[in-house]
Amino acid sequence: MLSGTFELFPLAEVLGLVERAAVSGVLVVRGREVDGSLYFVDGALCAGEIADLSGPVEGQQALEIRLLEVAVPLLRTRNADFEFRADVTPPWPAPLSVPIATVFEPARRIAREWSAIMTAIESFESVLVRTGEISTDSITLSHLGFRILEQIDGTTSIRELARRSGVSLVAVAPEVRALVLAGAVRVVVDAERALATARADAERDRPPLEAALDVTFTAEPPTVVADVVVEAAGAPTDFETMTPAEDLDDLARERASLAAKAGLSTPGPVPEPAAVPDIAAAEPERAQIVVDRSELLRMFSGLKDE
Repeated sequence: MLSGTFELFPLAEVLGLVERAAVSGVLVVRGREVDGSLYFVDGALCAGEIADLSGPVEGQQALEIRLLEVAVPLLRTRNADFEFRADVTPPWPAPLSVPIATVFEPARRIAREWSAIMTAIESFESVLVRTGEISTDSITLSHLGFRILEQIDGTTSIRELARRSGVSLVAVAPEVRALVLAGAVRVVVDAERALATARADAERDRPPLEAALDVTFTAEPPTVVADVVVEAAGAPTDFETMTPAEDLDDLARERASLAAKAGLSTPGPVPEPAAVPDIAAAEPERAQIVVDRSELLRMFSGLKDE
């Protein structure tokens, strides 16, 4: 098993090594943003999975789209680790394969242009309207681009177009941008729907603890905060003459008073001091990490010789 990081060995070089060595196996990528896997047979791509995109596909074109959907996020992830495991096959039938360059070149272009793509479409909740003309001399549409153009009706969002086409937004977004730049379609941003989707996504992604700590105030929050600040600032305290028991009693009374002002029936438990992290307990290093470029090259060469 070969391991490393994209910081030391970029994905393009890893794929080049796999292709030149003509090896079979799986490249497992673990990044901060996303994890994914690319499967190879004799140095060519035969399958891929990322997030909820997994399982078999039907036909060469569907395979190329799936691999594109996997490769683009992997190219955009940062500080990712990789492991190449030789002779590992996909857990589903994968009889077809495509050359690495067929997928990698368009994937690298999309990854580089992703910011410009999002600038053109503005939001995945945007609705597309056909203009009935183009502002360029010509436009070349892929099979997917033609399917998208056919489905544009002035009411369907880009996200819905991707769902109807059975592909991810990674594959649909570049096709939409090409149509926009050619003047064939116009983007209509539904601000209300985009805001609602953003709020729903934010709520879904909130940590459970954060949601559990929500408090509903009977008074408006600004008023409560102002009262609390004034009360805390003006509370007389004599730390020199106060005994520990008096200190706890006064603290309990003050917490009860602040809870009543906030409309709470109980002040809740006294928060415990934050635990000091054990710096000595470091995460164990991943086994078999290759940190030397020349050593990684020799190991790939060894795979080819075998």
